[in-house]
Amino acid sequence: MISISTLWAVIIAVIGLVLTTMNIIDKAMTFKDRAKKPDEEQNMRIKTLEDDVASLHNQLLTHERFFTADKEQIEEIKTQMQKSNTVILRSLQALIAHSISGDSIDSLKHSKEELDDYLLQR
Repeated sequence: MISISTLWAVIIAVIGLVLTTMNIIDKAMTFKDRAKKPDEEQNMRIKTLEDDVASLHNQLLTHERFFTADKEQIEEIKTQMQKSNTVILRSLQALIAHSISGDSIDSLKHSKEELDDYLLQR
């Protein structure tokens, strides 16, 4: 037969084994949570960065459209200014020719018509 002290020793050993096993399981779960936590934080940071990049990409596309429209307007203005400069220089040339020779009335009339047409078209 088993003595009471041996029985108590076995019960205490079993309780110790159960507590040790529970402690090991608890530590393993804690370690698992701690190991998973950086992944979750990292995933959240990556998602935030991806959202930021997507937002910046959309802003870039918007600004690109604005710049394209601005470029077209600048080209239009440039073309208009070139036409304007051409008309002004022709008129100036006719005035200079008339001032020098006192003649060239036909070129003055033609320059006036050209200038009037240009101003009416604007």
